[in-house]
Amino acid sequence: MNTFVRAWLIVVLLVALMLINFLDKVVLGMVASPLMSELGLTPTQFGFLGGSFFWLFAVSGVVLGLTANRVSAKKLLLWMALAWSVLQLPIYFSSSLGVLVICRVLLGAGEGPAWAIAVHTIYNWFPNERRALPVGVLAQGAMAGLLLAGALIPPITVMHGWRTNFLLLGLVGLAWAALWLCLGNDGPGVAHSAPAARKESLERIPYRYLLLNRTVLSTIAMHFAFYWSFALVLTWLPSYLNKGLGFAPITAGRLFSGFVIVNVPVNLVLCWLAQDLSRRGFSSRASRGLFTAIAFVVGGALMFVPWLTSVTALAKIVALAVAFGAVTTVVSLGPAMLSDVCPPAQRAGLIAIDTAIASVAGALAPLMMGGMIQQLSRSSGLAHAYETGFALAGALLLTGGALGLFCATPEASARKIRAVMAERECVRRGGIAEDLQS
Repeated sequence: MNTFVRAWLIVVLLVALMLINFLDKVVLGMVASPLMSELGLTPTQFGFLGGSFFWLFAVSGVVLGLTANRVSAKKLLLWMALAWSVLQLPIYFSSSLGVLVICRVLLGAGEGPAWAIAVHTIYNWFPNERRALPVGVLAQGAMAGLLLAGALIPPITVMHGWRTNFLLLGLVGLAWAALWLCLGNDGPGVAHSAPAARKESLERIPYRYLLLNRTVLSTIAMHFAFYWSFALVLTWLPSYLNKGLGFAPITAGRLFSGFVIVNVPVNLVLCWLAQDLSRRGFSSRASRGLFTAIAFVVGGALMFVPWLTSVTALAKIVALAVAFGAVTTVVSLGPAMLSDVCPPAQRAGLIAIDTAIASVAGALAPLMMGGMIQQLSRSSGLAHAYETGFALAGALLLTGGALGLFCATPEASARKIRAVMAERECVRRGGIAEDLQS
């Protein structure tokens, strides 16, 4: 099997992993109504449960992401997938809120580094100018997970109860782990193809220089805003369709699938356009920084449509879907900008730190949305309460987009990082020379 075919086989396997990963994430939101009814949870309590997934998400993302700089990604992904699968099973057998919270916290810890390590693995199979599309395809594994969630989880819940979904997810995760054990591979590593590249791949710089870089900061800010909207989609969008807009559970599930069907092509086309710009010689500033920032400005504006305008329920869903599809570009182009800036040896760690900081929004957004729903629904109606929460997400997206427009300058940032590295190397060599002379 040649390298090109093996590279895309790895992408397919990782897409399947992301599919399972996002089914794990969204399943709680998809069973929100029967779960809240059975356990007697208020919106605030359910928001607390939904946000618990992200409590250790950031910590584990950093720890295992940094570990991936030195340890086999194949092994890390295998153990993570096994952990996800096992943690689904207690939920099937228990009705305790405490058990649900513990399992979701630990599940978040297991899934925290998944995206960063998967992207790092793909980067070891594809050269820099051809990375946007495979990472964009990887992101569609997430969207496929959301699509399947809308199509399958509501009927399973109606026919077999909400707990059955967790049992099935555990079994599917174990099946993927078996496939990955047989077919998974870390990749040849493009950065290791020549002696000069091997030397470059060992170069490092203290993370404080990376994390205070303007491109890195603006990328993290955009990723944070994306995660805020993403957490609302996972936790509250199914409930908005059901309770806010008044659709029956199975119809709401189909509309959720329709939401995904709209935003998937939007995101794929944007990722393809960004990669095409890069291959045609446009700077990373244009093809990645400005491209992502403009997508955020457009997406942020569309998030206000349900809140500000009197439009049909379908128009509201389409506006939210296009908005989410546009801002999902940061998932593929964000890591590419970070990779432009940082030394190859620190790529997995920096992507993991970015994801970890951004994921804090995942813990905050569902809880804040739950409080807004509980308070605002009394005065302005349930649908408007949800839409106010989406508008807040839109404001964050607009802010992130504005930062990206002015601060996402990958080439300039890379030159600055290289200058700092060269200066530190001169100081180090000067110190060695003084030691030899003495």
